[in-house]
Amino acid sequence: MKNSKKMMLALVLIMMLALALASCGKEPPSDTGTVGEYDVKIKDAEMLESDGKDVLAVTMEATYHGEGEEKVSFGLEMEAVQGETELDYEPVINDDFTSVDNYVFGTAEEGKTKEFTQTFELEDKKTKVVVTVSNGWRSGDRVLEKTFEF
Repeated sequence: MKNSKKMMLALVLIMMLALALASCGKEPPSDTGTVGEYDVKIKDAEMLESDGKDVLAVTMEATYHGEGEEKVSFGLEMEAVQGETELDYEPVINDDFTSVDNYVFGTAEEGKTKEFTQTFELEDKKTKVVVTVSNGWRSGDRVLEKTFEF
């Protein structure tokens, strides 16, 4: 009888611990927040075609709170994954010979909000793409995420 009471108590404690752990979890990903010295919002994406390739142009809005100027690609890292594949950067040139992409060489200025676009070559036009923004090599900060479905 004594052993069965201990066994029941142990089972109840294990169940309570399991419930407590199950309720713990990560915050759902957000497309807006602070990453390093930037306030960032992953805004939208547009499908383009360039040299016969399907390309996704992803735009984010970023406000730099550091001092002076910084290449935005040094402070923020944008990645896109389609299915299990990390998508490659694909430069896209407009008819007027300007680049759609202003992320790689774009400059963030202290206190200013700017839009930055990066272009990625798609695997296909059907599978959703998950875009993340982090501060890359300056690890430890929050990662923003937005999913685009076609």
